[in-house]
Amino acid sequence: MATGDEAGDDSDDDQDDTYEVQDTNNETAKSLYQVLQLIAFHELKESSIVIELAVWKLKIDEPASVAREDCRVAIPDPAKSL
Repeated sequence: MATGDEAGDDSDDDQDDTYEVQDTNNETAKSLYQVLQLIAFHELKESSIVIELAVWKLKIDEPASVAREDCRVAIPDPAKSL
């Protein structure tokens, strides 16, 4: 081999670095889909917890705008006799 021939071989080495994967029954796609579902579930769960805590904090911080007397309901007369 001459020195000039080795320079041409470098481009062939770059092509040899790629691998051809034969995926039977789409196993790789299925496992990747499962991983993506788990990540999405975790993200949704985490964001719902943050939203719930924000609503809870807002509820604690706001003053009681409704008095207890306003929440009471009158009971009809027949129900009082029970």
